[in-house]
Amino acid sequence: MASFIKNKLKSARELLAKKDYAAAKNAAEDVLSYEPDNYNANVFLGLSNLELGNKDAAEQAYRKATTIAPEQLLAWQGLSKLFERTEQWDKYIEALHALADLLVKSDDAQKLAEQIQRIIDLRRSHGTPQQLVEALKLTLPASPYYTALSSLPGADASAPTATTTFDLQRAVHHTLPTLEEIVSIVEKEEQTFIKREIDKRRTRLNAGPIEQVKREVGREVWSVSQLPTIYAEIFAHPDASEPVRRAIESKLLRYRLQYLQVLGTNAQFEATRETLSAEIMDMLSGMVLLKIPDELAWTTYLDAKNALHIADYDWSLLRTFCELFPESLATKQLEAYIKFTGEELGHEGNDEDVKEQVPPEDLDEDVLLEDMMTAFEKGAATILGSRLLADIYSRLRDHTNSIKVTQIGVERVNKIEAELAVKLDLSRRAFNIILATGLVHHFPPKHHSRAIPILDDILSHDPDNVASLLARGYVLQSAQMWEKALNIFNHAARQSGDTEDNHLEAAEESGWCLANLKRFDEAEASLCAVLETVRDLDNREEQKARLSWRIGRCLWGAEKFQEAYSRYIAALRFSNEFASAFTSLGIYYLNAVSPPDTARASKCFQKAFELDAREASAAQYLAEGFADEQEWDLVEIVAKRTIEGESGQSADPVAAQAQKYLPINAWAWKALGIVELNHRNYQSSIGFLQIALRADDKDAAAWSRLGEAYLLSGRHMAALKSFVHAKDLDPTNWAIDYFVAWVKFDLTEYDEAVTLYRRILDSHPEETGVSFALANASLLAGKKHRATGFFARSLEALAESISLAVQLLHSSVTFKSAVWKLLNDSLLELPMTRLGREESLFSSLGEVLELLRGSTGEVSAVLPLPTDIDDASSSAPISLILAAHVAQSRVHLLAANDGPGRAAALHDLSIVLHRVALSVASKSTQTASRKFMLKVIRECVKLDPNSDAHWVTLGVASFEDNVEMAQHAFIRAIEIDGTNASHWAQLGLLYLHHGDRELANQALFRAQLLDPDLSMAWGGQALVAIANGHNRDAQSLLTQSVNLTEAQPAFELEYAARELRSGSPQSQTMDQDRLLAVFAVLDRLVQRQSENTTGLYLLALVCERLHLYSRAIESMLRCSSIVETLYEQTEDSDLERRFVFINSAMGRFRLANGDYDDAIVAIDTARSLLTSLTDDDVHVLTAHGQFVGGLARVKTGDLEGAVELLEAAVQNVPADWHDLRGHASLLLAQTLWSLGTAEARSAASGQLLECISANPEDLAAIVSLASMGLLLTDDDLVNASLSEILSLPLHQRLELDPRRDVVHIRVQRHLLLNEHRKALLEAQRARHVEPNGDAVKTLLARFLVQSAAPVAAASVLSLDGGALSIDAATLRLGAAAAIQSDKTDDIRAARVAQRAIMLQPWDKAGWRTLAATVGTN
Repeated sequence: MASFIKNKLKSARELLAKKDYAAAKNAAEDVLSYEPDNYNANVFLGLSNLELGNKDAAEQAYRKATTIAPEQLLAWQGLSKLFERTEQWDKYIEALHALADLLVKSDDAQKLAEQIQRIIDLRRSHGTPQQLVEALKLTLPASPYYTALSSLPGADASAPTATTTFDLQRAVHHTLPTLEEIVSIVEKEEQTFIKREIDKRRTRLNAGPIEQVKREVGREVWSVSQLPTIYAEIFAHPDASEPVRRAIESKLLRYRLQYLQVLGTNAQFEATRETLSAEIMDMLSGMVLLKIPDELAWTTYLDAKNALHIADYDWSLLRTFCELFPESLATKQLEAYIKFTGEELGHEGNDEDVKEQVPPEDLDEDVLLEDMMTAFEKGAATILGSRLLADIYSRLRDHTNSIKVTQIGVERVNKIEAELAVKLDLSRRAFNIILATGLVHHFPPKHHSRAIPILDDILSHDPDNVASLLARGYVLQSAQMWEKALNIFNHAARQSGDTEDNHLEAAEESGWCLANLKRFDEAEASLCAVLETVRDLDNREEQKARLSWRIGRCLWGAEKFQEAYSRYIAALRFSNEFASAFTSLGIYYLNAVSPPDTARASKCFQKAFELDAREASAAQYLAEGFADEQEWDLVEIVAKRTIEGESGQSADPVAAQAQKYLPINAWAWKALGIVELNHRNYQSSIGFLQIALRADDKDAAAWSRLGEAYLLSGRHMAALKSFVHAKDLDPTNWAIDYFVAWVKFDLTEYDEAVTLYRRILDSHPEETGVSFALANASLLAGKKHRATGFFARSLEALAESISLAVQLLHSSVTFKSAVWKLLNDSLLELPMTRLGREESLFSSLGEVLELLRGSTGEVSAVLPLPTDIDDASSSAPISLILAAHVAQSRVHLLAANDGPGRAAALHDLSIVLHRVALSVASKSTQTASRKFMLKVIRECVKLDPNSDAHWVTLGVASFEDNVEMAQHAFIRAIEIDGTNASHWAQLGLLYLHHGDRELANQALFRAQLLDPDLSMAWGGQALVAIANGHNRDAQSLLTQSVNLTEAQPAFELEYAARELRSGSPQSQTMDQDRLLAVFAVLDRLVQRQSENTTGLYLLALVCERLHLYSRAIESMLRCSSIVETLYEQTEDSDLERRFVFINSAMGRFRLANGDYDDAIVAIDTARSLLTSLTDDDVHVLTAHGQFVGGLARVKTGDLEGAVELLEAAVQNVPADWHDLRGHASLLLAQTLWSLGTAEARSAASGQLLECISANPEDLAAIVSLASMGLLLTDDDLVNASLSEILSLPLHQRLELDPRRDVVHIRVQRHLLLNEHRKALLEAQRARHVEPNGDAVKTLLARFLVQSAAPVAAASVLSLDGGALSIDAATLRLGAAAAIQSDKTDDIRAARVAQRAIMLQPWDKAGWRTLAATVGTN
């Protein structure tokens, strides 16, 4: 077997040499079939499969061979060849590494080098950067192959091709380039990964801010980065040159800085931060010590320096920095600072290396400051740079810029502390000292609230810091805490030397505190001592002037005015631009000179204000003077400049509101508010006044002005609150009450406005403006009361308005035209009725009549003034006559060249004349009024053709007689104001009146679109619908019209008339709600127009249907009186006819009210007048009068006379008036029956039989005839009378007998025969036929109550059912059943009785039922 295997392996080797791979494969498989673990056979099989293209089988064979003998090279070499040919690079690298491991063991350095060289080359061409780095590391000392590789000789640069491993030999013996290549690869790879990862993460839904994402990615990458280790290897490499080491050190520094920055302040990384911070600080110290020219290292080192003063910096280091980086912006800034200050901080006189830095005399400080600012703005913000520039600004007292720069410096300190994990408390304090000083002096006291906590923090650590003490003292001065400020300044003076600037400043302010404490002698002495100290010092002119002025103020306080004046003059000699001295001189000229020299004072104030806008006293004097002269533009200029001087910004109310400080000069904001109020810029005015009140909320005038601004801007509730505040502060100021009344007036609370105006006039009766306002408020109150139905209150208010207007006209007011207008409007608001002496308006109208006595003109010809208010001979209502003369007086008052004014007056006159024409009955007066109105309105239009109201009035004047003129006028009005819905409505009514319904409908529809609440438009549409025969739509439109405000009387009358015509006498209960609505409309109408006879007549008819007979009689009597008076004046036949109708209705009303004798009189009067009428209604009126007269005589017992009238009524009723004939016949039969004779009763039966024969369905006659049969116990008569109706189908019978009178008759028939059970069965049978019928239910319940079965009756009626709400009688019956039953709640019974009363409050039976329930309870 061994020889067989050996021969087969030999054969396979020979076949492979001959490239007969298939046979070789078979030979190898034969060996493996006997010996599967044969290494050579697996290798031969792998090679055969590889050559045959069976790559998977080849790899499988090679793999098996490596497991059999892993230390043998042949199988691994085969695998490497396989993977190289199939380009499986990762497996190829794996195989090469396996070969390298075997070659290391065999110590074959040359072949090992070839394998490593192949790995590196392969990674360069087919690997990732990270894989290349790993391959390059195989040549470094840490590699497991380094020992074997280092045994190779060094690379001979002169013969690079002498060996196949030249590059590897050079890399092994010179590792620095390899390290540098690794660094470049890793740096680039990390940057790429960070950028890619940030871009990916920032798009996630839950991603935080971009900075947070950067920190997270940075921590992930740099926490595991290989760079620090590689940097360290390069830095320690013996071949590394000094530049290389410096570059690597710089990279390591930046790496650590950026890693430290991304760690943040999270406690989780605190240990790492501390370690990194220590490493960085060591690196910085070493780099600075070695003077390595890395600017980042130097600036970071200087930023990390914790120094309180600039002098605490190591000047030699700063000088070195300038030498190392001469072109740096920081160097330029430092050099400019040295030149500006004229000294080198940290300089020692014996230092030979320090150059002379004394600036020349012609050194331009502005240029140096500009250089520093430019360097600061262009370069990166550093702590040292911020401190240098802030120090310069602080020395120059440029507080605005010092604040800005120090804030940048503090931000830099915070950033350095967070990034380097170091503490810079001294640097922060240095910035805070400059910042607090700047905040204190920057437009004090605007920023004091920010400065105080900063100062407190500084002084808590350094209580003797002079700069902070001075700043704290100034804050106390601004708060007028002079005693505390004095102590602070004295402490500051003690802490500074006697000759230092701080000492002089503290001593001066200490003296000024004494002056404000009114310790003038001490203050003068202290200030004089400081003045003597600085007198001989140069460049102290402003300080000398201030000291001299303050000494003058001390003398002024001690009332040594002349000496104070001398000191003010001395101050100006020191500095002629010291503004406070000019202000004090102005005050001196006003208050100390006799007489006051206002001219000089004004010049001084102007000069002071020109020099310094912060001179608030001078500005206030100037503003008050300009305000007295009404120079509001100058007031605005002064106030705005004062505010700019106070806060450093423009007087923008929005920006000012955002400021969180109280303004000093509240008067300036107040002045601006008043200026804007006068300019009608109300919103700006409100903003300014609110700021003023923030500073002084006790200023009543400011509150009042704020309320006025709110009022004029339409914010009435805010205005009211402001006026309430003002009134609380100044209770005696009546102007505030006036404004409150104004607010109430605008809110239509006229009664409250009237009350306030009266209160003002009680204490100030001479205020004619208030009188006029009261009259106007009373006028509008009267209008409001009339619209809401309070007519008595309306008359009282109008009376007051008229009386006040007359009083104003008797006075010497300059606005008499407005008063005449007010008086005219008040008179037009009065109801058009004749007033008796008992009315409240009598005296007021009498005053107007006396005022107009002797009035002449065309109005007098048309409407002459009556001799007395209640003159019955007046041609028109007295209010309209007076209004016409008042309007004429207003026209006469206006100048001829006042076109618009005269046009308005003439328009008012035309309105009055139009009303006169509508209200008078006299044809001549109507004609004259219309003619005069047309003349007046034409002149009005000529004077002012641009007023749409004038054109509308012209259209109304021409409505009847000149349709072309009217159409032109209405269209002209629409052209002027096409959005006025009433113009379109007027045009539509014109078209409708003259027959063009299509155009009328279009115009009225346009009016509805423009104003859906215009009553005229809805009423006009209703008239169009009536003309088109759409009666149902017309009624809906009329209902909408009368329910709107300012409904037109014509539409109200049409609505009421149509509702009355549509009412059904058989369904009065159902129509009650509609009747109440009609009653409300008509009652409102007659209250406004008490002489409207149509309205009074219709109101009486409505009251009749509502059973309000007394009210109906009252309305009809008023209507009769008016018609009778008009008939006496005109003797118009139409009025006579109307009088007949009135008396006919009056007879009916009195009959229903029980006034039978008066009813007979009224009916007889109507009948007596019928002889003069010739129209078709005479027969109906005659029959109606005879019927009512007959019924009245029945009630009075005159049966004979009643029979006579009723027989005549039956004869006179027209044939088509079936209902009236039936009622007359029935009443005649009942009257005949009442005579009691057999003949009369027979005649009564015959009369009823005639009715039934004429109308077989006359239920009233049938029931009456059956009732007679019951009384006569004539069953045949009962059966005969009911037979016709009982033979009808059930539904027809029920429809004919809605009250179920037939069932009632049949029940009563059984009761008369004492057949109670049959009666009950009859009622129950009817209930069974009609279970939901209210009539049969009520009939059955009544029978049960009469039968002493109240519980059953209550059960039948079902007190909880909703159906009981229909009929009051049924409700009363239910209540009666309830109170007789022991099982029913008596309280609920009382409620049912109350419901019955609500339905019929006039019915006494309902009240008796309620009384019974109350008595039971």
